Amino acid sequence: MPSKRITKILQTKGPPDTNRAGGASTNPEIENFVSDGWNNVALLPPQVTSSRLLGARAFDRAYVPIHLPDDVFSGSAMTDAGLHSTARFPPPRCHLNTRKSLRARIIHWGTNAERESRMLWIMGSAGAGKSALAQSLAEEFKGLGILGAALFFSRSNHRDDPDRIIATLAYQLCFREPYANIVAHFVRDDPMLMKKDRTTQFKHLIIQSTNIFMITIPQRVEDPEYGQSTHITVERPSPSITINTQVLLGPKPPLVVFLDGLDECRSEEAQCEFIDLICAQVRQTYSLLWIICSRPEPHLERAFRKAEAEGLCWVEELRIDDPEAQSDVERYLRDEFERIARKYQDDLGEDTWPPKDIFDKIVGASSGHFLFATTLIRYLDQSHSTPRSQLSAIVAAIDGVPLPSGVTNPLAYIDNLYLEVLNRLDERIRSEALELLAICMACPPLPVLCLSQLLQTDVSTILDTLFSLHSIISVPYDENLVEEPLRFYHASFTDFLTNPDRSGIFSQRDLSAHRYRIIEACFHVLASSRTSYANGLIWDSSRFSAANPSNLSVFHGLLTFAATHVWDICTRIRDPKLGFVRSTVAGFDYRLLKSVGNAVPPQQFVKFLQWLYSVTKDIPALSTFVRTSAQSDLDFQFIKYCAWVSQPLDMDLEYRGEEVENIPRYALVGFGEKTALILVIPDCVMIYSIEEIGDV
Repeated sequence: MPSKRITKILQTKGPPDTNRAGGASTNPEIENFVSDGWNNVALLPPQVTSSRLLGARAFDRAYVPIHLPDDVFSGSAMTDAGLHSTARFPPPRCHLNTRKSLRARIIHWGTNAERESRMLWIMGSAGAGKSALAQSLAEEFKGLGILGAALFFSRSNHRDDPDRIIATLAYQLCFREPYANIVAHFVRDDPMLMKKDRTTQFKHLIIQSTNIFMITIPQRVEDPEYGQSTHITVERPSPSITINTQVLLGPKPPLVVFLDGLDECRSEEAQCEFIDLICAQVRQTYSLLWIICSRPEPHLERAFRKAEAEGLCWVEELRIDDPEAQSDVERYLRDEFERIARKYQDDLGEDTWPPKDIFDKIVGASSGHFLFATTLIRYLDQSHSTPRSQLSAIVAAIDGVPLPSGVTNPLAYIDNLYLEVLNRLDERIRSEALELLAICMACPPLPVLCLSQLLQTDVSTILDTLFSLHSIISVPYDENLVEEPLRFYHASFTDFLTNPDRSGIFSQRDLSAHRYRIIEACFHVLASSRTSYANGLIWDSSRFSAANPSNLSVFHGLLTFAATHVWDICTRIRDPKLGFVRSTVAGFDYRLLKSVGNAVPPQQFVKFLQWLYSVTKDIPALSTFVRTSAQSDLDFQFIKYCAWVSQPLDMDLEYRGEEVENIPRYALVGFGEKTALILVIPDCVMIYSIEEIGDV
């Protein structure tokens, strides 16, 4: 029988006095909604019970039985896009004990009424593990009883129609009582509802239906007197209808809705429209929480960053270089190798497999990239060959060694992913995009603003060219264009592009031309007057939402980049063109490095000097451009100045990357008055001109 407390609530004759203590909700997020018609939603004090709601139209929609036609979602809902769809079997999932801290934070967010936002955007590069995370989270929320719906987009599998998204979500929500009955009322009043525009469908099938659902769904009430759930029969005053229901003592926890792979939805316009619709919903109601996963496409980033600024959205990036991701991938690989070793114990024997050096190589190549790791494990576990032979093919693929005839490519799945991204490039900018990717591969990471000045290209041109490539290269948001460099999410993409057997028409195997361009630009910066070069820098300040950077600060970034990296870029060019050597490398006045000597890395500069010596020694006019023995009286002065504290740099000894010795090494570079004395010590490079050493 009902407890005295519940009976008293049922006998309430009107809304409680909200001015009394306890009369108002203690949680500002708690909102009870009741429909006063088809279109409007009004607030109702949270203490009003089910007996008070019985006269409301909203309660009619939930509990007056109306049959939902079996074909109402036929042709509209993507039934193969759900959490446990056979079309997605087996779905990707987070490996045991991976993404633990992130999953815990998201579950806490979904179950904590004190959350600050009602929408979560999980962004990450292609293959970062977004779908696996979404699947695992959705299953956890389902276990908690608060999963509303989950839609997994896939362009290649035709799960990408924007006009079927709302129907798909509504179809899944209909499995929760009494949502189907609510939808049936809407469809009865408007039989063409499923044919109407997305905004109208979203309003009725998502916003209004879930609002009504949240205040009328039966809730099990724990009776403190009897220690059990209490079911109560109440009567609707007029007309007389007896309904078995339960007391509504407060709001229900919001349901969680997943949209995984929103960037796979057909039409960027539709993607942004859904974000706008969801933002409108979370501004008004508490009934749903949204978790949206996608690649960081620029139009999506703009939309979600705007929502984040309004306090509507929590943004979480799945970074491949995150320590947790690195550790998780290593754990996954270790567990999977142990599983495969047990499975094929008869073939592999008792020896430790794989060998530690091979395991470390695979962990290093994976470098936090879940798709890379899972692709290799999937290949390794194929039944048509032995794990040993499969492992050999994997190592060859990682090392870039051509595979034997008849051996399938272990990285084929990843290659297809990259080909899919590149095939989406607009043909009008495809060549420019590939050239820009090649330039990014030819030099160390550089901020967009600095790169634009180095290449004498407008910032907007670079950003527009990379517009469709945000899933493989990290392009900073506007306020970070000055400091945050462009970077490839994973080395597997650059390996893919430089291997013509894998990338085909997109191959960028020869990076020499792009290196020439970068080197020439760097030497130009190093040779320029700070003031004159800085004054000549021009960019569109409207691209920067933060404070517009000063010309001098940009020049300083360029100067530091050039002094730090140009030497290594030079050494990557084999058999350089004679004209390039004469005009660019040997044409530079190395005395100018004095002002940036602290930025010049000793190891790389030693290797550069040895490279420069090797490419000039056989050119008659430049055969002594780099030297350690005196060729003139001027040279004698230099050597006399430094010989007592240093030794000559050995130009014929192949540089193997060892640390520079503690003993300073010297070399002379240049001719005549432009000769520079180079002293290399472990932590810096010192540059002297003849004017500085004087007549010793």
